[in-house]
Amino acid sequence: MIMNIKRIILITIICFLFLIPINKPLTESENEFRNAKWGMDKEQVRSLEKSLLQKYESAVSLGYEGTYLGLPVNIYYDFSKNLLLGGNYIIQPQAIETYDPYPDYEKVKKHLIKIYGQPDSNDLSSKDTGYILRSEWKLPKTEIKLSIIPIFDYENNSKKGEVVLVHFYGKGFFEEKISQEIELLRKKTKNEFIYP
Repeated sequence: MIMNIKRIILITIICFLFLIPINKPLTESENEFRNAKWGMDKEQVRSLEKSLLQKYESAVSLGYEGTYLGLPVNIYYDFSKNLLLGGNYIIQPQAIETYDPYPDYEKVKKHLIKIYGQPDSNDLSSKDTGYILRSEWKLPKTEIKLSIIPIFDYENNSKKGEVVLVHFYGKGFFEEKISQEIELLRKKTKNEFIYP
């Protein structure tokens, strides 16, 4: 009798362990950047950000003021051929000259680790590409790069300070879009031309 109870308990524990992932971080949410999905056009993205103050617009970008993790940020959406391919948070300090970006970097990094797990590459520095500190996550649909980057005063040819940049990039979207366009072109070509 005691042996059967132990066996039932053991089987229950084993089944429970298979149902609940252990130490597995959350994966990407359905939203790739804020509430937007890669490949949305500018008007679709603009309709999602109605409550924010639009600060900037160009042919390849939309910019807003907002907050991220309670920090004041500029939010930028990046487009190619009017399709969303990336998004950025740039933390905006009160005074760039006296701003210490490292506590905010650690705050954002801790948040990203909680959601996506440990970074694929961690705390790299590079003088060639201009960033001071970087952690990267490579997810199925999105790459995330958390960086501390220098801000330059080009008029005086000097470094003005540093800020934290969180960059989200939709990967694979454009490759998929190109292959769809190629397939449509092939179908169209087969219908319009007679092959010998």
